[in-house]
Formats: sequence, structure tokens, C-alpha cells
Amino acid sequence: MEIVTSRSATKQPANIVGPTVTLINTNEQVTTEKDEHGKHTVYTYTQYRLDAGEYELISVGTLPTGAVWDEQLRSIERGYLYSEADKYLMKYTSYAPDANKAAAWTAYKSAVHDTVNQRSYPQTVEYPSRPE
Repeated sequence: MEIVTSRSATKQPANIVGPTVTLINTNEQVTTEKDEHGKHTVYTYTQYRLDAGEYELISVGTLPTGAVWDEQLRSIERGYLYSEADKYLMKYTSYAPDANKAAAWTAYKSAVHDTVNQRSYPQTVEYPSRPE
């Protein structure tokens, strides 16, 4: 994994997922600069360059060697947990209705969201237990 600051004359997509690398662009700053051709907009952002498989590892809570948890990496992990909860919510509200299980998954998803309020976030996070 590599984290770099990049500049572009065009707005970059937030996430680009490819077979050999995943790019995540964040912390966008927009400025107007003037050069010999006139004024133009410049987008400056932090780019996370994740090698093949690193995005998937982060999503399940495993950091690549040398990486440190930060807000962006935790959001990848949290996004995976949200999507997992959404699958069960769909199951227990539409396909095999079970109000108790749907409520448990709703509470779990809310508790995952609330992990951003933990004192040690984003370095360490204690996630709630998955519903049975």
C-alpha cells in the first residue's frame, strides 16, 4: 500500500477498483491557479494505492504490512460490515421475515456506525458482536 498526494485538473472518482490495484481518492482540496494559459481548477487529494488483495484484507480488518489504521482505512472496513448487515436485513425483512433478527441486525449496524465515537478510533476499534 502506498499513500501519496496527487494533483489533477479533473475531479477524480472516489474509488477505482481494478484487477491489480485499487485507488481511493480522499481529502480533496479545490484551488484555482493561474499559469501562462490562464486560470484553471486544480484538485489536490490523498490517494491510497492498494495492491491486489489489499482492499479485501482491509475490509475484513487486516492491514497490509507497514500500514497504520486511519479514518479512510477504517471506513473501508466499516463499509464491509455495513454491507454484510444489509444482506441480513434484506433477508430478515423480505425473504424470510423475522422481526427479532431484523431488529438485531439493525442494532448491530447502528453499533458499527457508532464505533467512530470510540476514544481510540481510528487506531483501535472494538466492534460489536454479530447477531446470531
